[in-house]
Amino acid sequence: MKLPYLLSLCTALGLLSSCSRTTSTTPSSSTASVNTAVITEPAPEPLYRKPHYEYVATTEFVDLDESRIERVIHVNPSHPSASSRGKGSEEQPFDRIAAAHGEIHNSLKAGIPTKLLIYPGVYREDIRFITRIPKDANDIYKNTLLVMEGSEKGKVTIKGSFEQDPQLGDFRPQAWKAVEGSPGLYVNDWPFDTYVDGGPWINTYGFALLPGVMQRSEMIWVNGTGLRQVLSERYRWEDPDGKQGVDDYGAGTGGDASNKPGTLVFDKRVIQDPRSGLPDPGTFTVFTAEEVKDELHGKVFLRLPEGLSIDEVNSIEVARWKNRSWSPMLLVANKRNFVMRNLNITHGTMGQMGTAVTITNSENFLVEDCDFSGNVASGFQLNNSRRGHLLRIRSSFNGGNGMNMGNGTRQILMEDCETSFNNLRGGWAGWLGWHASGFKSGNVHNITVRRHVSVGNQANGIWYDVYCTNVLIEDSFIYGNKRMGVMYELTRPHGGPQILRNSICAENDNTGVYITMAANSRVEDCLIIRNGGGGYVETDRKNTQLLYKFRDHPHGPNSAEEWEHVEIARNRFLSDVPGSRAVDYLDRKAEPLTQYQRVLSVLHSRDNQYGTVDPDAFRLPNGNWSNYAGWLELLKEHNSPEADLNSSWELSGLDSDRRREFSPDSTSEISQIARLMGVPLPQEQIETYWQRTDEGYYSPPYLHYERQHD
Repeated sequence: MKLPYLLSLCTALGLLSSCSRTTSTTPSSSTASVNTAVITEPAPEPLYRKPHYEYVATTEFVDLDESRIERVIHVNPSHPSASSRGKGSEEQPFDRIAAAHGEIHNSLKAGIPTKLLIYPGVYREDIRFITRIPKDANDIYKNTLLVMEGSEKGKVTIKGSFEQDPQLGDFRPQAWKAVEGSPGLYVNDWPFDTYVDGGPWINTYGFALLPGVMQRSEMIWVNGTGLRQVLSERYRWEDPDGKQGVDDYGAGTGGDASNKPGTLVFDKRVIQDPRSGLPDPGTFTVFTAEEVKDELHGKVFLRLPEGLSIDEVNSIEVARWKNRSWSPMLLVANKRNFVMRNLNITHGTMGQMGTAVTITNSENFLVEDCDFSGNVASGFQLNNSRRGHLLRIRSSFNGGNGMNMGNGTRQILMEDCETSFNNLRGGWAGWLGWHASGFKSGNVHNITVRRHVSVGNQANGIWYDVYCTNVLIEDSFIYGNKRMGVMYELTRPHGGPQILRNSICAENDNTGVYITMAANSRVEDCLIIRNGGGGYVETDRKNTQLLYKFRDHPHGPNSAEEWEHVEIARNRFLSDVPGSRAVDYLDRKAEPLTQYQRVLSVLHSRDNQYGTVDPDAFRLPNGNWSNYAGWLELLKEHNSPEADLNSSWELSGLDSDRRREFSPDSTSEISQIARLMGVPLPQEQIETYWQRTDEGYYSPPYLHYERQHD
């Protein structure tokens, strides 16, 4: 099936000046008296045409005219006159970022538009409050333009780790001692007390306890590469409410007054001997529990990555833990008119619900060409902020999420950003749900995500959680994530719209697109292929391209009128992976037919191509699987408005080599369409995903959550 798009392949490739070919029979010695016969051949059917969309999300910005800057404060530690008591001038710059704090805030209080210009270098310092404005500050203080900028892109790095500290110790390579009888194993003193975090839900819903190593936040990097933490001491949850603790399964009622707080308590030592308990290269473990005072207490053990000797190690960096569970490395608070540019912020250390960079209660801002990767928890967060432009941000390889947005954040435009290979610590502990995602948002409004890349997250690729409105994803690439590609969850009645269009969702481990209790959802002009590679979530396998979940919810759409309009149009749902289906639904509660038919009666599906190895690729309300003809019959039976008009069943267009799909040398129809869609096709990330797959990086099978009440 050829999709009815607007732009022909020949025009898009620039091979022809028009989509018709003209052949002239005029001889080379033609004169004006010679008749000319013209034969016009019909243009070939277009392979791809990018549609025009009526819905366009907009973001309004107030003036961010940087030409109004009146003062530049310089931070340049390599300058011979640099000092902490400098004037901040180019001739007498500050030697540290934190040293500029007073001058920045004096300028803002005086209404002087100011730029903090940071010169290349690695800055290991605490700058949490350098951009924090008091909540009760006057409008001049809050509104005066502030630009925080690295002087060269990619060369200004702010790290939360250290190698040597007079109070905390020496972690340089030469300071580690070899452990006798175990080559590659080294030991050092560990200066930090125990900190364990059970997560924010443990006293509310009674079962979402962060498991295993997710409770910890220690981290070590060898030659810039993070090691994997192995749990040496186990903590359990003791709750005075026991199994009768609050468990409303997300119904929104929250905790009740009778719910008594519990606590994490030491359970037992998991590793008795690091020589046998830490066998894998590239791992580390710490012993901190006060309950066990022995020769291992206050020690850290690491096993070097395979093929690396201690003589080849240039640096060993340790996360600087200060028992500030959720404190960011950089906090932008209560600020209007703000620019952040050319900064790398990494090795941030905080509890797993924390974020390295947080913008909160702020307005009218630009974050451009920044990298928030390699942090112990999440990379970047917007909280209760509005009118922001996020441009070319990379937030990848973080222990938690790549990006979060929530608490009423609105009017945000994200362009050319990336959130790949996140939730590393969650992967270690089998925690792929409950907050974990490459990019997650909840209670946000008017958000446009354009040309986004989300590859290889050990979680959902992009997750719009509860109560989102006017959210749009377009021209984006969501690939190889270990849960859903895109997940839309729980709008209010008549909520939405939640729109995915002209995007690619491929090779995601469970479902390409997952719509659960989300009204007014649209999936248009997408390639949704080869999803359902074999992962497990909860107890149900979701190896599908498109999945609806229906369940009555106190705050969700529970009638056809409340769902309003669901549109699935001009997509390709294809998979040649055995066991991968086309369309499914999950009935968590009792009446699947009653719930399913509510949406079927407002489902506008048309011009789609379906194709999977197993022809029984469509789940019926009775739980059985049906072929394409049965799917059409179901739609007609429940008066679906268009009943997949002009759709077809045809497994075609894929590259026989699934790893080559989307590569420049693939000649498959899907790859050709992908190259014309305007979607980024990140070859390095795709190759990294398959390399990690080969190395077993994504094993073992995953858990959604683990009920751990006593």
